[in-house]
Amino acid sequence: MTGADQGYDGSLVPGEAPAIPAQFDREYVVPVSFGGQTLRMDLDTGSSDLEHVVGCSWRILKLYEIATHNDILPSWVFSTLLSAASQIGHYVYDKTKSSTFKDLPGLTFQIIYGDGSSASGVVGTETVNVGGIAVKDQSIELATVVSGGFVQDTNSDGLLGMGFNTINQVKPVKQKTFLDNALPQLALPVFTADLKHSLPGTYDFGFIDPKKHKGNITFVPIVGSVGFWSFNVTGHGVGNSFNAQPSLGVADTGTTLLLLESAVVASYYAAVPGSAFDANQGGFTFPCKTQLPSFTVGIGSHKAVISGSLMNFVPIASTGSMSPPPLSHPVRLGRTVG
Repeated sequence: MTGADQGYDGSLVPGEAPAIPAQFDREYVVPVSFGGQTLRMDLDTGSSDLEHVVGCSWRILKLYEIATHNDILPSWVFSTLLSAASQIGHYVYDKTKSSTFKDLPGLTFQIIYGDGSSASGVVGTETVNVGGIAVKDQSIELATVVSGGFVQDTNSDGLLGMGFNTINQVKPVKQKTFLDNALPQLALPVFTADLKHSLPGTYDFGFIDPKKHKGNITFVPIVGSVGFWSFNVTGHGVGNSFNAQPSLGVADTGTTLLLLESAVVASYYAAVPGSAFDANQGGFTFPCKTQLPSFTVGIGSHKAVISGSLMNFVPIASTGSMSPPPLSHPVRLGRTVG
Protein backbone atom coordinates (compact mmCIF):
# COMPACT_ATOMS: atom_id res chain seq x y z
CA MET A 1 0.00 0.00 0.00
CA THR A 2 1.44 3.37 -0.96
CA GLY A 3 -1.01 6.08 0.09
CA ALA A 4 -3.54 6.84 2.83
CA ASP A 5 -7.21 7.77 2.60
CA GLN A 6 -7.81 11.21 4.08
CA GLY A 7 -11.20 10.42 5.67
CA TYR A 8 -12.20 14.10 5.86
CA ASP A 9 -13.57 16.75 3.51
CA GLY A 10 -10.31 18.70 3.18
CA SER A 11 -11.69 21.94 4.66
CA LEU A 12 -8.78 22.45 7.04
CA VAL A 13 -6.62 25.45 7.91
CA PRO A 14 -2.81 25.43 8.27
CA GLY A 15 -1.86 23.75 11.51
CA GLU A 16 -5.09 21.73 11.64
CA ALA A 17 -4.79 17.96 11.18
CA PRO A 18 -7.75 15.55 10.95
CA ALA A 19 -8.14 12.91 13.69
CA ILE A 20 -10.02 9.97 12.21
CA PRO A 21 -11.55 7.44 14.63
CA ALA A 22 -11.15 3.69 14.32
CA GLN A 23 -14.06 1.39 15.24
CA PHE A 24 -15.41 2.09 18.74
CA ASP A 25 -13.15 5.18 18.90
CA ARG A 26 -10.41 2.95 20.28
CA GLU A 27 -7.82 5.16 18.58
CA TYR A 28 -7.63 8.20 16.29
CA VAL A 29 -5.27 8.33 13.32
CA VAL A 30 -3.81 11.34 11.54
CA PRO A 31 -2.53 11.41 7.93
CA VAL A 32 1.16 12.31 8.23
CA SER A 33 3.51 12.91 5.31
CA PHE A 34 7.03 11.48 5.50
CA GLY A 35 8.95 12.91 2.57
CA GLY A 36 5.74 12.90 0.52
CA GLN A 37 4.62 9.41 1.60
CA THR A 38 1.42 9.53 3.66
CA LEU A 39 0.83 7.10 6.53
CA ARG A 40 -1.95 6.89 9.12
CA MET A 41 -0.35 7.68 12.47
CA ASP A 42 -1.64 7.39 16.02
CA LEU A 43 -0.66 10.79 17.42
CA ASP A 44 0.13 9.72 20.94
CA THR A 45 0.79 11.75 24.09
CA GLY A 46 0.63 8.61 26.22
CA SER A 47 0.50 5.23 24.49
CA SER A 48 -1.72 3.10 22.19
CA ASP A 49 -4.33 0.51 23.16
CA LEU A 50 -5.10 -2.04 20.44
CA GLU A 51 -8.28 -4.03 20.61
CA HIS A 52 -9.69 -7.13 18.89
CA VAL A 53 -13.50 -7.31 19.14
CA VAL A 54 -16.12 -9.91 18.22
CA GLY A 55 -19.85 -10.41 18.70
CA CYS A 56 -22.37 -8.19 20.45
CA SER A 57 -24.62 -8.55 23.45
CA TRP A 58 -22.54 -7.06 26.22
CA ARG A 59 -20.47 -3.97 26.42
CA ILE A 60 -17.17 -3.71 28.15
CA LEU A 61 -15.87 -0.65 29.94
CA LYS A 62 -12.25 -1.01 30.90
CA LEU A 63 -11.70 0.24 34.43
CA TYR A 64 -8.41 -1.29 35.46
CA GLU A 65 -6.48 -1.21 38.68
CA ILE A 66 -3.63 1.23 38.70
CA ALA A 67 -0.19 -0.02 37.65
CA THR A 68 3.19 1.50 36.99
CA HIS A 69 2.99 3.83 34.00
CA ASN A 70 6.12 2.60 32.25
CA ASP A 71 5.35 2.97 28.56
CA ILE A 72 7.76 4.94 26.40
CA LEU A 73 7.14 6.96 23.32
CA PRO A 74 9.19 6.88 20.16
CA SER A 75 7.77 7.97 16.81
CA TRP A 76 8.01 4.94 14.58
CA VAL A 77 6.54 3.88 11.26
CA PHE A 78 5.74 0.71 9.36
CA SER A 79 8.44 0.45 6.71
CA THR A 80 9.50 -1.70 3.78
CA LEU A 81 12.21 -3.06 6.09
CA LEU A 82 9.53 -5.19 7.76
CA SER A 83 8.76 -8.69 6.56
CA ALA A 84 6.19 -8.91 3.76
CA ALA A 85 3.72 -10.58 6.14
CA SER A 86 3.97 -7.71 8.64
CA GLN A 87 3.22 -5.14 5.93
CA ILE A 88 -0.13 -6.64 4.88
CA GLY A 89 -2.98 -4.15 5.33
CA HIS A 90 -0.68 -1.23 6.11
CA TYR A 91 0.71 1.77 4.28
CA VAL A 92 4.47 1.52 4.60
CA TYR A 93 7.30 4.02 4.32
CA ASP A 94 9.96 3.30 1.69
CA LYS A 95 13.14 5.26 2.31
CA THR A 96 14.42 4.46 -1.19
CA LYS A 97 11.58 6.52 -2.68
CA SER A 98 12.46 9.67 -0.74
CA SER A 99 14.94 12.35 -1.79
CA THR A 100 14.95 13.87 1.73
CA PHE A 101 15.63 10.79 3.87
CA LYS A 102 19.02 10.46 5.56
CA ASP A 103 20.28 7.43 7.49
CA LEU A 104 21.59 7.91 11.01
CA PRO A 105 24.14 5.07 11.16
CA GLY A 106 24.51 3.36 14.50
CA LEU A 107 21.21 4.65 15.92
CA THR A 108 18.49 2.13 16.78
CA PHE A 109 15.27 1.98 18.78
CA GLN A 110 13.39 -0.65 20.73
CA ILE A 111 10.15 -0.26 22.67
CA ILE A 112 8.26 -2.78 24.77
CA TYR A 113 4.81 -1.63 25.91
CA GLY A 114 3.03 -2.61 29.11
CA ASP A 115 0.96 -5.25 27.30
CA GLY A 116 4.03 -6.97 25.87
CA SER A 117 3.65 -5.55 22.37
CA SER A 118 6.84 -4.20 20.85
CA ALA A 119 8.61 -2.55 17.94
CA SER A 120 12.25 -2.10 17.02
CA GLY A 121 14.33 -0.92 14.12
CA VAL A 122 16.68 1.69 12.72
CA VAL A 123 16.70 5.49 12.65
CA GLY A 124 17.01 8.25 10.07
CA THR A 125 15.80 11.78 9.38
CA GLU A 126 13.04 12.92 7.07
CA THR A 127 10.77 15.87 6.34
CA VAL A 128 7.65 15.25 8.41
CA ASN A 129 4.44 17.20 7.74
CA VAL A 130 1.45 17.15 10.11
CA GLY A 131 -1.47 19.38 9.16
CA GLY A 132 0.75 21.69 7.13
CA ILE A 133 3.41 21.99 9.86
CA ALA A 134 6.56 20.65 8.22
CA VAL A 135 9.76 19.80 10.10
CA LYS A 136 12.90 19.09 8.07
CA ASP A 137 15.44 16.55 9.30
CA GLN A 138 13.04 15.15 11.87
CA SER A 139 14.26 11.87 13.28
CA ILE A 140 11.98 8.94 12.44
CA GLU A 141 12.25 5.33 13.48
CA LEU A 142 11.78 2.72 10.77
CA ALA A 143 10.42 -0.50 12.19
CA THR A 144 12.17 -3.68 11.12
CA VAL A 145 10.24 -5.87 13.59
CA VAL A 146 6.79 -5.31 15.18
CA SER A 147 4.69 -7.59 17.35
CA GLY A 148 1.45 -9.20 16.20
CA GLY A 149 -0.86 -6.67 17.83
CA PHE A 150 0.50 -3.85 15.71
CA VAL A 151 0.33 -5.99 12.56
CA GLN A 152 -3.32 -6.80 13.27
CA ASP A 153 -4.24 -3.15 13.83
CA THR A 154 -4.63 -2.21 10.17
CA ASN A 155 -6.12 1.18 11.09
CA SER A 156 -2.70 2.54 12.02
CA ASP A 157 0.74 2.54 10.41
CA GLY A 158 2.76 3.69 13.40
CA LEU A 159 2.91 6.05 16.36
CA LEU A 160 3.81 9.73 16.35
CA GLY A 161 5.08 10.25 19.89
CA MET A 162 4.05 13.56 21.48
CA GLY A 163 5.62 13.03 24.88
CA PHE A 164 8.76 14.84 25.97
CA ASN A 165 12.32 14.30 24.78
CA THR A 166 13.32 12.62 28.04
CA ILE A 167 11.45 9.42 27.09
CA ASN A 168 12.63 9.14 23.51
CA GLN A 169 14.06 5.64 23.09
CA VAL A 170 16.59 6.15 20.32
CA LYS A 171 20.04 4.88 21.33
CA PRO A 172 22.80 5.77 21.86
CA VAL A 173 21.71 9.39 21.28
CA LYS A 174 18.17 10.54 22.17
CA GLN A 175 16.33 12.52 19.50
CA LYS A 176 13.94 15.49 19.72
CA THR A 177 10.23 14.91 19.16
CA PHE A 178 8.22 16.39 16.30
CA LEU A 179 6.49 18.80 18.66
CA ASP A 180 9.74 20.15 20.09
CA ASN A 181 11.16 20.70 16.61
CA ALA A 182 7.94 22.31 15.38
CA LEU A 183 7.65 24.84 18.23
CA PRO A 184 9.68 27.65 16.60
CA GLN A 185 7.22 27.90 13.69
CA LEU A 186 4.03 27.86 15.81
CA ALA A 187 2.24 31.14 16.58
CA LEU A 188 1.54 29.86 20.10
CA PRO A 189 3.42 27.06 21.91
CA VAL A 190 0.30 24.87 22.09
CA PHE A 191 -1.49 22.01 20.43
CA THR A 192 -5.09 21.00 21.07
CA ALA A 193 -7.09 17.81 20.63
CA ASP A 194 -10.74 17.84 19.52
CA LEU A 195 -11.63 14.13 19.47
CA LYS A 196 -15.21 13.16 18.68
CA HIS A 197 -17.44 10.13 19.16
CA SER A 198 -17.59 8.17 15.87
CA LEU A 199 -16.76 11.30 13.84
CA PRO A 200 -13.54 12.86 12.55
CA GLY A 201 -12.05 15.46 14.87
CA THR A 202 -8.88 17.54 14.68
CA TYR A 203 -5.54 18.29 16.24
CA ASP A 204 -4.58 21.97 16.03
CA PHE A 205 -0.97 23.14 16.23
CA GLY A 206 -0.09 26.68 17.27
CA PHE A 207 -3.57 28.07 17.91
CA ILE A 208 -6.76 27.58 19.94
CA ASP A 209 -9.90 27.55 17.79
CA PRO A 210 -12.71 29.37 19.69
CA LYS A 211 -15.33 27.40 17.73
CA LYS A 212 -14.13 24.16 19.32
CA HIS A 213 -14.81 24.94 22.97
CA LYS A 214 -17.48 26.59 25.10
CA GLY A 215 -16.77 29.02 27.93
CA ASN A 216 -13.37 29.69 29.44
CA ILE A 217 -10.50 27.23 29.17
CA THR A 218 -9.09 25.86 32.41
CA PHE A 219 -5.29 25.60 32.43
CA VAL A 220 -3.37 23.32 34.80
CA PRO A 221 0.42 22.87 35.07
CA ILE A 222 2.28 19.77 33.94
CA VAL A 223 3.67 17.95 36.98
CA GLY A 224 6.38 15.33 37.38
CA SER A 225 9.46 14.67 35.31
CA VAL A 226 8.74 11.30 33.67
CA GLY A 227 8.07 12.85 30.25
CA PHE A 228 4.29 12.47 30.04
CA TRP A 229 1.54 15.11 30.03
CA SER A 230 0.82 14.55 33.73
CA PHE A 231 -1.39 16.81 35.83
CA ASN A 232 -3.09 16.88 39.22
CA VAL A 233 -6.70 15.65 39.29
CA THR A 234 -8.81 17.23 42.03
CA GLY A 235 -11.27 14.33 42.29
CA HIS A 236 -13.71 12.01 40.56
CA GLY A 237 -17.47 11.65 40.56
CA VAL A 238 -20.08 9.05 39.64
CA GLY A 239 -23.51 10.36 38.69
CA ASN A 240 -24.34 13.34 40.90
CA SER A 241 -21.66 12.60 43.48
CA PHE A 242 -18.11 13.97 43.61
CA ASN A 243 -15.23 12.81 45.78
CA ALA A 244 -12.55 15.48 46.17
CA GLN A 245 -9.71 12.98 46.38
CA PRO A 246 -6.55 14.26 44.62
CA SER A 247 -4.65 11.98 42.25
CA LEU A 248 -2.35 12.16 39.26
CA GLY A 249 -3.71 12.10 35.71
CA VAL A 250 -2.06 11.62 32.31
CA ALA A 251 -3.50 13.22 29.16
CA ASP A 252 -3.26 10.44 26.55
CA THR A 253 -4.45 10.96 22.97
CA GLY A 254 -3.42 7.45 21.91
CA THR A 255 -6.78 6.00 22.94
CA THR A 256 -10.22 6.98 24.24
CA LEU A 257 -9.56 5.26 27.55
CA LEU A 258 -8.67 7.03 30.80
CA LEU A 259 -6.32 6.37 33.72
CA LEU A 260 -7.93 5.59 37.09
CA GLU A 261 -7.04 4.07 40.43
CA SER A 262 -8.68 0.86 41.66
CA ALA A 263 -10.79 2.66 44.30
CA VAL A 264 -12.35 4.84 41.60
CA VAL A 265 -12.97 1.75 39.48
CA ALA A 266 -14.86 0.13 42.33
CA SER A 267 -16.95 3.25 43.03
CA TYR A 268 -18.04 3.49 39.40
CA TYR A 269 -19.07 -0.14 38.99
CA ALA A 270 -20.87 -0.13 42.31
CA ALA A 271 -23.36 2.14 40.53
CA VAL A 272 -23.71 -0.09 37.44
CA PRO A 273 -26.38 -2.83 37.78
CA GLY A 274 -25.31 -6.23 36.51
CA SER A 275 -21.64 -5.33 36.26
CA ALA A 276 -18.97 -7.87 37.11
CA PHE A 277 -15.25 -8.23 36.62
CA ASP A 278 -14.42 -10.75 33.88
CA ALA A 279 -10.84 -11.98 34.00
CA ASN A 280 -11.15 -13.42 30.49
CA GLN A 281 -11.98 -9.96 29.13
CA GLY A 282 -9.49 -8.16 31.33
CA GLY A 283 -12.12 -5.78 32.69
CA PHE A 284 -15.71 -5.24 33.79
CA THR A 285 -18.71 -6.27 31.69
CA PHE A 286 -22.38 -5.38 31.98
CA PRO A 287 -25.59 -5.93 29.97
CA CYS A 288 -25.79 -3.84 26.79
CA LYS A 289 -29.09 -2.28 27.85
CA THR A 290 -27.73 -0.97 31.14
CA GLN A 291 -28.09 2.79 31.58
CA LEU A 292 -24.65 3.90 32.69
CA PRO A 293 -24.08 6.80 35.09
CA SER A 294 -22.00 9.80 34.06
CA PHE A 295 -18.40 10.13 35.16
CA THR A 296 -16.78 13.38 36.33
CA VAL A 297 -13.10 14.31 36.46
CA GLY A 298 -11.95 17.36 38.41
CA ILE A 299 -9.32 19.34 36.46
CA GLY A 300 -8.31 22.50 38.28
CA SER A 301 -11.48 24.47 38.99
CA HIS A 302 -13.36 22.66 36.20
CA LYS A 303 -15.42 19.50 36.51
CA ALA A 304 -15.42 17.63 33.18
CA VAL A 305 -18.54 15.44 32.90
CA ILE A 306 -18.55 12.43 30.56
CA SER A 307 -22.09 11.38 29.67
CA GLY A 308 -23.07 7.84 30.62
CA SER A 309 -24.00 7.23 26.98
CA LEU A 310 -20.31 7.60 26.11
CA MET A 311 -18.94 5.41 28.88
CA ASN A 312 -19.48 2.04 27.21
CA PHE A 313 -16.56 0.83 25.16
CA VAL A 314 -16.99 -2.22 22.91
CA PRO A 315 -19.50 -5.06 22.48
CA ILE A 316 -18.29 -8.56 23.29
CA ALA A 317 -19.61 -12.06 22.58
CA SER A 318 -22.33 -13.23 24.97
CA THR A 319 -20.40 -16.46 25.43
CA GLY A 320 -17.39 -14.58 26.73
CA SER A 321 -15.27 -16.27 24.09
CA MET A 322 -13.58 -13.10 22.92
CA SER A 323 -9.80 -13.14 23.13
CA PRO A 324 -8.45 -10.79 25.82
CA PRO A 325 -7.59 -7.52 24.07
CA PRO A 326 -3.93 -6.49 23.99
CA LEU A 327 -3.36 -3.51 26.29
CA SER A 328 -0.60 -0.98 26.60
CA HIS A 329 -1.73 -0.07 30.12
CA PRO A 330 -3.73 -2.14 32.59
CA VAL A 331 -5.13 1.13 33.92
CA ARG A 332 -7.62 2.57 31.48
CA LEU A 333 -11.31 3.22 31.20
CA GLY A 334 -14.09 5.03 29.47
CA ARG A 335 -14.36 7.50 26.66
CA THR A 336 -12.78 10.68 25.42
CA VAL A 337 -15.50 13.25 24.78
CA GLY A 338 -15.17 15.50 21.72
